[in-house]
Amino acid sequence: MYLEDIFTVPVNLAGVPAISVPSGMVERDGSLLPAGFQIIGPSRSEKMLFAIGKCIENT
Repeated sequence: MYLEDIFTVPVNLAGVPAISVPSGMVERDGSLLPAGFQIIGPSRSEKMLFAIGKCIENT
């Protein structure tokens, strides 16, 4: 899990907004695991990120 969490650290250090959006499941070693991706935006773009995340989840 540490290696998965390490990808979220640079955004926090940069101080920019980001959102993680679920995008389905993947099979790995015979198990289904949740998959997602992270969208990073410029400063003060929280409303835009929420709108993008909502659009993606609704498709």
